[in-house]
Amino acid sequence: MPTADPPPAAAPRRTRRLRPFLAGAVAAALLVVALGLGLRALGVLGGEEPEAASSPDSAQEHGEDGGAPPPDGTELKQLRDEAWEAHSADLDGQWVVQLSSMQNPSSGDAAQDGETLQLILDKYEEFKDRYPDAALLWSGDWSTYANDGYWVVVRSSPFPDAESALDECAADGWGRDDCIATRLFITDAPEHTTEYMP
Repeated sequence: MPTADPPPAAAPRRTRRLRPFLAGAVAAALLVVALGLGLRALGVLGGEEPEAASSPDSAQEHGEDGGAPPPDGTELKQLRDEAWEAHSADLDGQWVVQLSSMQNPSSGDAAQDGETLQLILDKYEEFKDRYPDAALLWSGDWSTYANDGYWVVVRSSPFPDAESALDECAADGWGRDDCIATRLFITDAPEHTTEYMP
């Protein structure tokens, strides 16, 4: 009676060496998706116009409509408050260059949310190094944005019109989806408050 050959040896598993690479690739992909969704949710990707959102009754109530950032974003909130005090009156109704928008984290995982908040802070500081007039805004404070819950970086120097702001984007070498012209309103934002480079 012939004997059966022993089963072939299992191929060595390479997953241990691939795990750090795969984890990094997944994290990078999630970050890209989150950034894209953040811009889409604000209505600033794909040529969509942001819808006017409900806004506070007065400037004194900014952030008290439930759209305020969580207390664990203390440093970001402080930067937002400083920008509000310094620029809200001057920027109301004005065109600005918008450089970034990132959704406030809400995963419920304190460590993960903390990492995202740090990423947002780091990105703002990079812009601040390049543009001393960079300001960190909270989308819930401005009726321009259809959705609250986003940290938005703008240049606080106003422009007379959208074309001038977009010219600044182009002069700085930004791509169409990386720099947009946004007209900020505290209350009663009209339609068409966002323009894109061609």
